[in-house]
This record gives sequence, structure tokens and C-alpha cells, in this order.
Amino acid sequence: MSRKRNRRELAARRVAAGDGRRGGRRGRAPGHLERGADGAASSRDGRRLRTRRREEHMITPTRVSSFISLPELGEPKPTLREVIQIAKTINRAAGLSILGQMNLFLGAAAIKEDLEDDVDVRWKAQEHLIRTTVSERRLRILKANLLTAHLRDRIVFHRSQLLSAIKLVALFGEPVRGNMLESHDDFGVLTELALAINSLSDFGSIPSGRVGARDLAAQLAPARELENLPRLDNGLVRSRRMLGRILSSKKKPLARELERLFVFLTNGFSFDAFRDMLFGIFSYFQTVSTSSLEEFRRRAFFNPNAIGNPVSGPLFQQFLSNLAIDFDEVPGTMRRITDACALKLDLTAFRTRPIWRFSPDRYLCIDPCLLVEKLASGFYWTVNAALDTEHRRLQFSRLWGTLFEEHVLEMLRYAVPPNRLVENASYDTPREEAFDAVVLDGVHAIVFEIKGSFAKTEAKYSGRFLPFFSPENSWRVPIPVQTQRPPCGTSAVLTTTCATTEALA
Repeated sequence: MSRKRNRRELAARRVAAGDGRRGGRRGRAPGHLERGADGAASSRDGRRLRTRRREEHMITPTRVSSFISLPELGEPKPTLREVIQIAKTINRAAGLSILGQMNLFLGAAAIKEDLEDDVDVRWKAQEHLIRTTVSERRLRILKANLLTAHLRDRIVFHRSQLLSAIKLVALFGEPVRGNMLESHDDFGVLTELALAINSLSDFGSIPSGRVGARDLAAQLAPARELENLPRLDNGLVRSRRMLGRILSSKKKPLARELERLFVFLTNGFSFDAFRDMLFGIFSYFQTVSTSSLEEFRRRAFFNPNAIGNPVSGPLFQQFLSNLAIDFDEVPGTMRRITDACALKLDLTAFRTRPIWRFSPDRYLCIDPCLLVEKLASGFYWTVNAALDTEHRRLQFSRLWGTLFEEHVLEMLRYAVPPNRLVENASYDTPREEAFDAVVLDGVHAIVFEIKGSFAKTEAKYSGRFLPFFSPENSWRVPIPVQTQRPPCGTSAVLTTTCATTEALA
């Protein structure tokens, strides 16, 4: 009886998973492109059974999906000029508003996947956006070419693409006339623009060998940074430690006046107040619905003056002035687009001001994931951008590096037994520092050079080997080395070195 019951349960799971091995024709899991009664894209009913065990305190693996491009659908690859022509047909104000909301929708789904362990929320968000924007003709083409593909693995919309679309519409959209995006047929241009931008991801031929791999790394790194969220808890803990007890223990002049300077620069907010307010804004936008577009539209815009807010409207607006930009000023923040690489990789304008102010009662965060970055890096860039001389910026950069080094050493002390950790290891002769820390592991030693550095925007988003791996950015990459001079008190041969860095920029 037990075996029969197990077989029945297994058969039921297969049917629920869309396996189709029992009865009728072969089923398919939800997320495949189908046509509903209204002619739009929809998915089959039922639920695909999927399990994923997630251990506590483990880093989430990189999530990889491949997006759909026009050449894959049997159409020629567009040039950048042709993509710009599509953007020119869209009314600027309408296009920016709709694209900003679409990116918020995807960003909220990404956060829900990360915080709530919801493995289906992203592809369901794809499904909603496709249903809203795809034309009859394009849906037929997608179904003909990708009939067995699942939206979990093959995507049309993604955040870097929508942010690129916002850049194009801001720079080239029609300021007065153009497509106002009022009907379902009007929205079809957004799918066409998305597929065209996806087709620009091939930045040219990659050289063979090691140099080619480094070129590819320079192109993939910005996408990896954007699409895989930093851990919110790490950012909160790191900023509290670095700007709390560790900062207060430093006797340098800039360390003593740093918080007062920050209060002045942020219109009256201390480190703790800034962090708390930013977390409150993030909490609002990350809770918008991704299961219903109607519910999403009702909450997409934040009203700081709404009744029931835990903070008064004027104080909210005072804080939002640190993050928001007036909607009419958005086009002026976009840099000139010289090639596809500049279009897709450099998203600095959105990182600086991720919130748009439409009116005193209507604020839109176009990407809540960027608020997570602000919780970690906002302190550094707020102060650094306001310092008036190169000497003071250098002083502050050194102070930040010291705070970060002490924070990492604290983490190492917590994780590594004292008899296996050597701090500020030095050579026997001459007596000079070799590394910031050494962790002993049997006959090996793992050495750490701790740098709280930031890459320059031009190099970081160049997509090219030489600028990205220039000496001032080389702290980003672990470099295998060997040395014949072990640190004092260490007999192991040094075989590996890794740069432990602040991934904030």
C-alpha cells in the first residue's frame, strides 16, 4: 500500500508540474507564451512544482537568464542609429513615465525574489509586462521561434535594458507629439524598442585567449553589478559599524567633523537619520504589488504628504531632495551616447538620482534596487562630491579606506581563530608591511590587501580591457602571485592573494 501511495503521489506531482506523462497531451509549465481569450500573452493554469533549498548565511548564486534579441527571431541586427529612430517615435514625457514604472515593476520583483525567496516572481513580472505591451504580430513571431522557452530562462525585459530605453527616450523622444502610449496597440513600440536594445549587446568581436576573456569581463561586470543585488543586511551592518564605533575611535581631524559635514550636506540628517529615512523609502517601493498591475499602478507613486505617513510631509520632502530630481530635468542628466557600450553600461545618472519628482505629492522611484546601493555607498559619494579641493577628497578617501580596513579586519577576527590570523603581516627583512592580513590554512596562506577604493566611471563602464584593468582599478581583480619572502612568523609558501574590496561604486 505504501508503494502504491508513493506512486500516486509521484504521478500527481508530475501532472501538477506540467510533466504530462499521465493523461491527455503533454502539458507545459506556466510562463510559456500563450494567447488568452483577449489575444494577449498569458500562461497556462497550474503550477510548476519547483523546490530550492536555501541555507542561511549563504551568498545567493549569480542568477543567469538569456534575453531575446531580433537576430534570434530571424531579423537583422539593428544599428544604434536604427534603435534611436524607434525611440524618436515615442513622446518623451509619456515614454519616460511608462518606462520608469516598468523598471520599478521589475525592480520590485527582483527584491521580492531576494528577500522573500519567491522563485517565480520574476518570470511572472515578465508575463505581466509582455501581456501589456506585445503586439499581435510580435507575439506570433515569438511563439513560432520560442515555443518551448520559459520566461524564467528567456526574457524580453530586464532592468539594464529599460534604463537604456529611458536614456534613449530622454535624449531623442518627441517632446510634443509622438506616440502617447494610450492604447494597447501604442504599447507595442516598447516591446520593439526592448528587443532592439537587446540586439545591441554584441559590442564587437572578442579577441581569443586571455585578453579576450578580460575584454568580456569588462563587459559583463556592469551587468553583474546591476542585476545581482547587494545584500541589504550587509550594507546596513557595514555602514553602521564603519560610521559608528570605528569612526568615533579615529582621532584624525576629518574623522571628528565628518558627521557634522554630512548633516550640512544632506539638509539636516545625521548618519543614523539618513539611513533610517532611506530604508523607509526603500520599504515603501519594495512592497508595491507585482501580482496585479492595477494594484501596482495605485501604489507606484509615493505621496510624502499622505495621511498616515510615519514622518511629516515637509520632513519627507526635505529628505527626498537628496535623492530626487524634477521630472522635467531628467533629460539634462543623461550623457551623450557615443556607442552601444555607452548606452547599456553607463547608468550613473540613475544611481545618482533614482527618484523622480512629478509634483510635491507624486514621487516615482524608477529602481528600488538602486536604493539598496545607496544604503551602502550613499554616505561616501555624498561627502566626496561636496569636498571642494583635491587635497580634502584625498584625505577623505584615505579615511574611508581606513574605516573599511578596520571593518574587514573585525569580520576576519570573528570568522578566523586567533592562531590562524596574522594582522598587518610584515617581512623579516626589511621590517616593512607585506599584507594587511594573512589567514593560515594548513601549508597555505591566504593574504589580504584591503582597499576601500572606487573605480572611475569612465573606466568602470568602458567595456574595454585596458581602461577597466588599469592600475587604479586593478583592486577589483584577484591576482595570483608567488613570493619567496613569507611574512614574519609564517613558514607557509604564499600561493594566493585576493583583494578584499568595498563593492559600493
